[in-house]
Amino acid sequence: MPTDQHEHLADCIAALLHKMRCEQKLSQRTVALRSNLDPKTVNLIERSKRRPTITTLSALCSALGSSVSKVVAEAETTFTLDKHPEK
Repeated sequence: MPTDQHEHLADCIAALLHKMRCEQKLSQRTVALRSNLDPKTVNLIERSKRRPTITTLSALCSALGSSVSKVVAEAETTFTLDKHPEK
């Protein structure tokens, strides 16, 4: 997978984390507290301005009631649909 595709997949993960947080009506501050992160870090990750480490991604997923594997799988599905939209 070329680098630009990695970047797009990372953007899909960031968008999914944002969507999950909003669906649960949680503030970035609440997610930050639950994941032991700074609220600014959560904001930067959701806006694709910072890439989380696997440890940070795991903490965020846990704070949102999910797992890294579920989030990555859903992001990969979105990524694949973006690459090959139905005609």
